[in-house]
Amino acid sequence: MTLTTITGLILKAHHTELIAQLKTLASGEKKELSKGFITWTAPYLRYRDNGGRVASSAQLELIFATAFMCLNRTDYSKFDSLGQILDNRFLDVLLKSYCPDWFGDYLNDLVKTNALPQHFQYEEALQLAEKYHLYLSDELIASKITDAIFTRRWGKLAFAPSNLEKRKVTLEKHIWLIFHYPSAIETCDNYYRHFGTPNDQEDIWITTFRYLVSNKLISRMEVLRQSLLATVRNFNKGLSGWFIGLFEALEPTTSELMALQTELFSSLSSQHSRPVNGTLNFVKKICLESHFNLEGFLTTTNVLLSSNTKSVVLSTLWIFNKLISRKNRFSAEILLAACQAFINTDHDVQAKACDLLIRHADVLPSTLQTDQLRRYTDTLSTTSRQTLSALVSPGWESLERSRTNQPFPVMLIDATPTVPLPESVEDLLYLSSQAFENNDPLHIDLLPAGLVNMQDQLKGPALEKFEAALQRALTIVVSDFRSTTGYLDHLLATFFVDVFMLLIERFPADTVRLRSLQEKFQRSEKETEERIPGYESKIQPLLKWRTNFTDNTYLIHKGILLFAYEQIRTESRLPILSTPTHRHGYLDPVILVSRLKEFQINGCIPDNVDFQTAVSRLAPFGHAKALQDAKESLHGEILHILEFLWDEDTRPVAPFSMEAVWFMAAMRKSPEHKYAEFQNFVYSTVPSTVFTGDVHWALTAENPGSTHLGQHVNTNENGSANRHVMRVTLPSAEPIDETPFLSEHFQFDKMIPPRHQPYSLFELISLRAQWIDHQINDIERLIYLFPSNPTPLLAHVCARFLQVSLIRNDTDKRMLVRTLHALTGLTFRWCGFSHVFLATCMLTSDKTVRSIAAQIWVEGVQKVMIDSEVMGKVLGAHLTGEYAPVKRFVDVVTEQFLKISTLHNSELTKMLSALVEQLPAKPPTGTSKILQLYADLLVLSGVDYIRPNTLKNLHAWSDIPGLKKIILKIRH
Repeated sequence: MTLTTITGLILKAHHTELIAQLKTLASGEKKELSKGFITWTAPYLRYRDNGGRVASSAQLELIFATAFMCLNRTDYSKFDSLGQILDNRFLDVLLKSYCPDWFGDYLNDLVKTNALPQHFQYEEALQLAEKYHLYLSDELIASKITDAIFTRRWGKLAFAPSNLEKRKVTLEKHIWLIFHYPSAIETCDNYYRHFGTPNDQEDIWITTFRYLVSNKLISRMEVLRQSLLATVRNFNKGLSGWFIGLFEALEPTTSELMALQTELFSSLSSQHSRPVNGTLNFVKKICLESHFNLEGFLTTTNVLLSSNTKSVVLSTLWIFNKLISRKNRFSAEILLAACQAFINTDHDVQAKACDLLIRHADVLPSTLQTDQLRRYTDTLSTTSRQTLSALVSPGWESLERSRTNQPFPVMLIDATPTVPLPESVEDLLYLSSQAFENNDPLHIDLLPAGLVNMQDQLKGPALEKFEAALQRALTIVVSDFRSTTGYLDHLLATFFVDVFMLLIERFPADTVRLRSLQEKFQRSEKETEERIPGYESKIQPLLKWRTNFTDNTYLIHKGILLFAYEQIRTESRLPILSTPTHRHGYLDPVILVSRLKEFQINGCIPDNVDFQTAVSRLAPFGHAKALQDAKESLHGEILHILEFLWDEDTRPVAPFSMEAVWFMAAMRKSPEHKYAEFQNFVYSTVPSTVFTGDVHWALTAENPGSTHLGQHVNTNENGSANRHVMRVTLPSAEPIDETPFLSEHFQFDKMIPPRHQPYSLFELISLRAQWIDHQINDIERLIYLFPSNPTPLLAHVCARFLQVSLIRNDTDKRMLVRTLHALTGLTFRWCGFSHVFLATCMLTSDKTVRSIAAQIWVEGVQKVMIDSEVMGKVLGAHLTGEYAPVKRFVDVVTEQFLKISTLHNSELTKMLSALVEQLPAKPPTGTSKILQLYADLLVLSGVDYIRPNTLKNLHAWSDIPGLKKIILKIRH
């Protein structure tokens, strides 16, 4: 039977004839048919704009039925990765004539990828296994048994726990798999409430276990034991919480709890707080029993007392207090263990721990008191130190002060690691194998520079060593984007392919295998073009590369890569000026001078985009040496630009044929200053916020249903609508035509007059993609174009991802984390909006984002780059506008800011003073915790002066319950 016959029957939806024909196929015929079948189906499986597929539902059934009968396991797993064959009405007919030996493994693999269809139920799975002798994995059984308690009638689900009694294996083995493998048991209620009519008061599966236990169908004790053990089996938060909920619902007796002490203590090491809190409640019930395993419990307390969950630490201290009241031989050990609670900087936790130590000080060994408490000098609050002063020696306070007053070492930017260029073909080959994987954000700069610098060695046998790299680049060009692929990876791969196409034409005898590889991919793309109407080959020249949206930012890297391509095409050895020499995209000024010298020796003018990027990337060191070298080796306008840039007293000197480079130099020298010499530049008419990034922002109260908030539902921690939105006013910028932008050095099909003056790189900055996933993988590389002034890019990130403090999805989180990581290690002029971005990140709902932002503040204070007072004003405005709860900021301060150094304590005091001054007459909930921190810092910093505006607010709040006591403490 030919492929034409098969496909004709599919298109006509003649299922009876097709199924009959498929049953008669021999293995050889199936193999032959499979070669062209996948290719033929591609256009019919595509989705239309309305969401439906090109093929009809009847045709789709026959397509998947044919694939199931003809393809091998590997090909079918790729073809039907979502298990659509399980919903195929012809499956049973097909299996009766042909059940592939891989079918069971295919089903088990669907579980691993979470792709097993929901409608494929437990009973159906077991029937298939029995009928066709399939092996079903424990994971599959565990994932499907959760629907076994339902019976479907007329489109509704009825609760039928007796279904579990139909098969002996269900209650003997299968039900226990629920406790060992991930399942959706905790979400069954949602499914049932949608399709059934359940009792909303209790979880449906908990009701099931009550039924099974009460009827003695399964062991009650084993359910209790397995419930506890399941909380430490690396399940997600919801599933772990469900198992402790099952344990609680069964209401274990004291005797049962005593018999389960080992499992209880094991559950205390769960990675989720819900099981730990639940288990601690049961430990409280039995901790005073005569046979309570106190020694076993003490082995778990290190983990409990170091928990970030306040309730866990407080419950542990409560149990300690009860245990010590028995005056047992472990009392001293319990008190010493309780000291570990001082790791937690929460005021309530430290107060409870202090109370415990003071109340039972007679039991605490005097020889260990001071040494034990000294371990926590970095986290003990001022109040705790004062409370515990009777327990420690006089030398402890002086030790604490000496540690706090130690200077913080300053990191120098010229210690930033260098990034060497390839020096041999082997180096270049290794770089080519790594560059398309986004392993290093600077590979997009180093690879083109290496190809330009080493083009003399790219000939002969050396060329075919790059076959694997070329195949990787071609694969990236023609394939869909992966989760780690950015648009810049696609751009770099396009450049690499274009360069090697050039080398293949230049050295035909040395590139036979490379040409064969190139033609193979081009042939495949050509076939796809012929088969699918409207499809355009993805293998395009670099000049035609563009994103599927209008985002000018990518023109910068494209311009640099086009310049590199032209260097190789014309066999020029002039270097790429902007190639970084240090991490984070920095360029050594001395190296830039040496590169510019080569241009002047050869009488060539630097490329506009490349020269601007080089100036943007100049490192903040080596300026004096670079200026001296420039005066000795350069002349004309290039020398004047560098003298203006590096000599504080030098003014711009005409002529200005490189307007964009002059303006970039002005931005590097003094962004706020306007030079009269540049008044005729087109940039003088562009809003200054385009270049500085210091845009306007404000908090507004908006209706939760407002279209301004997009498709996301914004809720705060209490589940109510979040109406406090941060609006950033970005400078208006229209997409530009890249033809005039790049036509200065490259020929285009159509000639468009270029703008009178070239675009500044800052005018190109935008983040326009509708779906940001791929730009997440580019953001570090984009920021490293502007290591001296990333603020304009930060404004775009802030406007798009920080409208509300709730991190709405993993995409937003990844973008913020990548952006913050890129800022780590940078040395630049922090302007007003840089502080806005950083302060706002400190208030987001994601702990990772807050933590990285806090670390940047620590480093920024250390390098004297960040204005803590400005940070405080922004934070105060956010808390006043209820952008985020006060607790988030308090957590950041207590966990990451306190007692780093004298300098940091002083800067933190300034931040809190400015923050307090911004708060309103009716301060937000949690202000008392801010004031407690402020009081502690005044003591640590030795400050006896409070700013007038701070005092004014304190005076206004002095009668507010909950604040009066701490304000009195601060003022006196």
